[in-house]
Amino acid sequence: MTPIGSRSARELWRAAQHVENWVAVSPTSSISPSTDLSLLGNQVDVQLDEFVRDGYGRVRLHPIDAALAARTCIEDVVAAGLPAVFAYVYDQTWTLLRPLLAHVTDRIGPCAPLDDGWAWHMPPGDGVGWPGHRGSYLPGSEGGAQQVVNTWLALTDVTERHSTIALVPTSADPHFPDSLDCHPDEDLGRLVTAQTGEAIYWDARVFHWGSRGFADVNGPRISTSFTIASDDFRPTARRIPPQLPGLDFRLQLIAGWVGTYAHLDNQISPPIVEWARLWQTAGRVAGDPAS
Repeated sequence: MTPIGSRSARELWRAAQHVENWVAVSPTSSISPSTDLSLLGNQVDVQLDEFVRDGYGRVRLHPIDAALAARTCIEDVVAAGLPAVFAYVYDQTWTLLRPLLAHVTDRIGPCAPLDDGWAWHMPPGDGVGWPGHRGSYLPGSEGGAQQVVNTWLALTDVTERHSTIALVPTSADPHFPDSLDCHPDEDLGRLVTAQTGEAIYWDARVFHWGSRGFADVNGPRISTSFTIASDDFRPTARRIPPQLPGLDFRLQLIAGWVGTYAHLDNQISPPIVEWARLWQTAGRVAGDPAS
């Protein structure tokens, strides 16, 4: 696919409709008509588990070849001049979700992924990550189990000098869980590092942000994310089906995520924002979308 710099939003809208164009972008990756995301039972190696006490944990879920395959998707779309989030057109990005979903089920009970995700390819020295915030999917006030879990998968080794996940543990947050509109001092935060294939996960109510990245690190920081909610959380919230449909459905998801998160990612250009608007209103149709 020709780099986005030489394409208008409408040209990208036309090109994105065709699987063969995505195959040309990432020849070792695949886009199936349906990808199985149903619950996968597996034994995982928990590296760090402060989930009950502090609201977060770190776990090794994926064999290195699966993590590298997903990383290839991101590297290929970025090389084509597209933002990393377009890697969600490929099966290899989505298959990371199955063992992650199994692990979160062990922690909060029956659950499913929400229509919410993002991917990053941050070059060395690319400033700071997203600013401090709590998840937008805040559980109700009944307390008890964490109903929504943010997950962040490292597809490269992530040290404290990369832009890694920083968070304020719930045990150190004076506003948790009763005053979530208030933000704690970031000096109370911890940097959580991860190796390739490990996942960091946290209660969506935990205050978190992306730390500063330094120019002396070895290569970009590459990662993906999913949001998972318990089955009894807000029934109207849109969930990802266990049999994930193919290209059109995935592009519709990506377009929605661009609409939500574009202001936070400096790699989202105006043509990509316009493409997202076109895709959400027109999808795959004959001819050009209406202005």
